[in-house]
Amino acid sequence: MDLKIFGFFQLLFYIFYLDFGMSSRNDSDIDIDIINIDWTHQMTLPGGVIQLKWTNEDSIWITMEVRGRTQGYIGIGFSPSGTMSGSDILLGWVNTSGVPNLKDYHGVTNGVPIEDDEQDYQLIYGTEENGETRLVFRRKWDTCDKNDKVIEDEGIRVIWAWSPNDPEEEKSLHLHYHGLGQRRGVQTIFFRRFQEPMKFPEKNTSDTRIKYWDIAMYNVDIPQTVDPLFLCKIYQFPKLNNKHHIIGYRPLISAESLPYIHDIILYKCHVHEGLGKTIDFFAKYIDYPVTNCFSQKCPYDWRAYCWTTKFSIGAGTEGEMYPLDIGDPIGNEEGDLIYLKLEIRYQNPFGYNLMDSSGIRIYYTDQLRRYEISTLFTGYRRTPFLSVPPFQSNFKIFGQCSTECTKAAFPITTGVKAFSILLRAHETGRKLTLRHIRNEIELEPLAYDNNYDNNYQGYRKLSKDVTILPGDELLMECEYDTERNETFIFGGLSTTDEICEALILYYPRSNLEDCRSQIEFYSYLDAFGVQNATGTILRKLNLPFDPLSSSTSLSKNQQNLTLPDDVLVLGLSGLTEEVPNFFSRLIIRNPINMNIGKNLFNYMQNLDWRNKTFVKSVETKWRNAPRYTYCTGVGGKRVNHPNHIVKIMKYIVRPEKETQCDRQGSNSGNLATFCFLIITSMVTLLLTFCI
Repeated sequence: MDLKIFGFFQLLFYIFYLDFGMSSRNDSDIDIDIINIDWTHQMTLPGGVIQLKWTNEDSIWITMEVRGRTQGYIGIGFSPSGTMSGSDILLGWVNTSGVPNLKDYHGVTNGVPIEDDEQDYQLIYGTEENGETRLVFRRKWDTCDKNDKVIEDEGIRVIWAWSPNDPEEEKSLHLHYHGLGQRRGVQTIFFRRFQEPMKFPEKNTSDTRIKYWDIAMYNVDIPQTVDPLFLCKIYQFPKLNNKHHIIGYRPLISAESLPYIHDIILYKCHVHEGLGKTIDFFAKYIDYPVTNCFSQKCPYDWRAYCWTTKFSIGAGTEGEMYPLDIGDPIGNEEGDLIYLKLEIRYQNPFGYNLMDSSGIRIYYTDQLRRYEISTLFTGYRRTPFLSVPPFQSNFKIFGQCSTECTKAAFPITTGVKAFSILLRAHETGRKLTLRHIRNEIELEPLAYDNNYDNNYQGYRKLSKDVTILPGDELLMECEYDTERNETFIFGGLSTTDEICEALILYYPRSNLEDCRSQIEFYSYLDAFGVQNATGTILRKLNLPFDPLSSSTSLSKNQQNLTLPDDVLVLGLSGLTEEVPNFFSRLIIRNPINMNIGKNLFNYMQNLDWRNKTFVKSVETKWRNAPRYTYCTGVGGKRVNHPNHIVKIMKYIVRPEKETQCDRQGSNSGNLATFCFLIITSMVTLLLTFCI
């Protein structure tokens, strides 16, 4: 081919390729029918003034609507901590000429925000009618702007505020302070939560075989309280003569109560067979009045036995309907005795006169579905041996469901499928990850939350069902912030104690209900230089633990059961208030140079927990230590597996997922390459014409 013709076509090819690539990525084109937007989610923020709607079906963009009963501005922010500092903020209003405005800001302090150089929020529509402002807009999930927050598949704290006045637009934009009280707030939201498979039944009454049962507080007086107030009540599910399936639930909260409710949790009550009681002893609590969950008046049995989370609803969230082929079995031919604990967390700092009747509506049917679900409880046991030192910004604890346990319990050929997960820590928890390991290779995490908020307790539906095979290992990783604490935080039942756990809804139904671990006794001590410690209190906990040893104090029946969590045994032994100081009852025996007879708690407390090298050493030793594994089936029965002491599986760490912005950076590099090729092609073409 003639060199002139070849050079010409080469240049034409690169120009066409570059032009097509750039023209196909025009972000400014908006073609949205605002009247017929199919909003996948909506919620009213605490205070009842502002409502959010959004659709999350586009992989690049999230489209949102904000409505507020105000003729002034509305501010919405995505915050790492629930404050303005570090937040990605949008501000919208409709001016007196009827022109809608939308601005992109970021917070540096808890003062006036700063307008972004890059305006990444695109206004679609705005109007002000009948005292209500409505704004429709969109933004990318990841704008690649350092001042914007990436909206990922995790909870994100949304801060909000509104003002009765528009900003002043004379010279530079001036914001009127929105004020205190109910003109501002914070709410954790999962924007990537998937749409429910069916509408809530009362909105579609054609199926008469779907029934519901309301469980609520009913006319409870809520006093003034700055600190969260936890109220609890015990209920019995209606007796059923045949098996039914629970298929969903939603909150029952009036608009008047919404500003004062953090979350609603419904727990199922279990009685471990090893404790010598049966579930029917809960009948005496049915007529027991509504009680502060953590007061002396609250029976300890309520905390000891009612901890399996059935439903969990953060304030303003929608509830959940299960997939159409999945049901949670309840009742049988004889009729089960099902006892439930309703817990509602309130906050009423301004002392408003509030009478509340909030609760949960449970949907169930006798039309049995194809699959029945089980709940798998995994992570770290509730024990003082879950120990978080003081003065730490990111201390990690690891809980494990071992490969031996899943191999022994799950169906051999198919395994099980997880479809919804709840991650849990208490007040100092900051980041939670449930890792999934197979054949010593880390797969994509089952769930994670890098912005964990203890005020939001909700199941998250997975984007697709995830198969867990026999032999897979689950690793629960919890990161805590105790920088403001001067003493240890130990595992326990109170929100001032800590937990590290996940609940996994899976199908088909299997025998495995509880798969957790805790550090082996001597390995726990060895991390900070102690070889042995003794105390009579260890006998109550059967520590050091060996369920099959000939010297064990366990009866034959107890050897067939998984032992209850340490904090439950301590509480039922009348030592509830001593749980945080459990280690003060242990005396150091070895090594000799540590002054034999020293109180273990005092020794631990006086170690240099501000020494980062020492702290990292303790964290690493605990992470890599042998640990007791507890593999439990229905009724607390022990699932037989080869080893009761194992280590966390060594595995190949999964590489970080490439983001959209990483790919755009790569495209920028490609653009430079294209420019170089075009220039070289032009030079080649000129030279060929000159030959």
